[in-house]
Amino acid sequence: MTDSLSQATLTGRAILAGSEALAGRRRGLGSLLPFAGPAVMASVAYMDPGNFATNLQGGAKFGYLLLWVVLLANLMAMLIQYLSAKLGIVTDLNYPEVVRAKYHRAFTFGMWVQAEIMAMSTDIAEFLGAAIGLNLLFGVPLFVAGLMTGAIAFGILALQALGFRKFELAISALLGIIFAGFLYETLRIGPSVHKSLHGLIPGLQGGTTELYIAVGIVGATRAGGARADAECWRPEPRRGHAHRHARGCRDRAFDEGAAAARGVHAPSGGGALAL
Repeated sequence: MTDSLSQATLTGRAILAGSEALAGRRRGLGSLLPFAGPAVMASVAYMDPGNFATNLQGGAKFGYLLLWVVLLANLMAMLIQYLSAKLGIVTDLNYPEVVRAKYHRAFTFGMWVQAEIMAMSTDIAEFLGAAIGLNLLFGVPLFVAGLMTGAIAFGILALQALGFRKFELAISALLGIIFAGFLYETLRIGPSVHKSLHGLIPGLQGGTTELYIAVGIVGATRAGGARADAECWRPEPRRGHAHRHARGCRDRAFDEGAAAARGVHAPSGGGALAL
């Protein structure tokens, strides 16, 4: 890729910055930012109605007692994204593509089928959640809200044709709105610091119901990480969402030797920051 192209486009500049970070010519925050895009896109998978529902239910019933479950679930997610980023840069493949290359076609086909079922199950909740949200916030009829949700989703996906950086910026803007909403609620409610710290101590005090909700929190987090693997598991593999972190980090890294030598710390830090 020529220097003129690298400097002319957002995608080109991101690729150039990622290569410089892996080569050791960028330090500190500057070495993390080029890889923040894939990490942010991966973090979208953990912001779905399932996560919100289990977390809100846990808070409504047990207050701060299950904060330790939320913390451990997110640490698990960080580990998954850390390994995913390393895999993408070092092998030039994401996880489903590695499995497809190593295992029999029938096994891969079965993995694709189960991933399609998982993707449809989770996407239904997200699609309905967006439509219901538009209805509650702006009074839009549910059918019209559903059409709007579909149009917005396809419009955002169409940004990929303009380069991955613009797509990443659009997703980051949407996540920024979610972050602003949670920040406003947190500042307005004023949670107890003492109770929050006490909630980080592992323990179950509410019996079976608390255990079920704790399992639901972990399950919702893991389901977010696995969502939409279907595109990667297809017989002809394509880019999927859950392992987009692996492919996204790989797309802006040219020197694989440098990436392996540096332990891929830059994308790993970006993933932890986003989650």
